[in-house]
Amino acid sequence: MSTIDELNQGLIDIGDVATLLGRSERFVRRLVEENRISFVKVGKYVMFRRNEVEDWIDARTVPQKHFD
Repeated sequence: MSTIDELNQGLIDIGDVATLLGRSERFVRRLVEENRISFVKVGKYVMFRRNEVEDWIDARTVPQKHFD
């Protein structure tokens, strides 16, 4: 049987996502409300899979232009 820690492995909360993005928790809540980022509802809590948040960030990263 899995422990709670094993089940929660990889899940992070709104505060952790805000830290990863360098933004406020309010900003992350707005992303959730607008369905602009994937999330998991655990009862009344909104959680995120860390790898999905990192993929979301990567998908929105604009590559640096190199000027010669």
